[in-house]
Amino acid sequence: MKELHWKAVVAGDGPVEDYRRQAAALALSDLVVMPGWLGADEARALCSQADILVLPSYAEGMAMAVIEGIAHGLAVVTTRVGAHEEVISDGDTGVFVPVGDKDALAATLAKLVCDREQRNRLSTQARLHYLNHFSMKTYMRSLEKLYDAVSAQPQTSAGAS
Repeated sequence: MKELHWKAVVAGDGPVEDYRRQAAALALSDLVVMPGWLGADEARALCSQADILVLPSYAEGMAMAVIEGIAHGLAVVTTRVGAHEEVISDGDTGVFVPVGDKDALAATLAKLVCDREQRNRLSTQARLHYLNHFSMKTYMRSLEKLYDAVSAQPQTSAGAS
């Protein structure tokens, strides 16, 4: 089997010290860094250095991490929960893995770590999708169209007979 070269940063809250101990017990401390909760600037800096964003959620509404991942042009690996399918197109702008399927998650990540071409394709498509559908410029255009449509409606006056 080919040796994979990777490093993971697991950010967020929760029992971080316990997770660090578990990583150490598995001799993964050199490969897995757990900084805890990150502020917006720290999260942006991390995304600018990353290749893949992984969010194997069991339940979500619409995870902002997924939007942030595509905004930064990362290859996103997530699950089909909440509104993720409204943002990610499997194999095009990201990759879905089944909820709770550790083997599928591991296989997907191993493939992306090894396959730079697929990772770059997902990254490029994700960024384009973000720019075309979720960027501030796109949002402002949508608001302008809505405003134009509403202001073009005939005005009615209340109480007119």
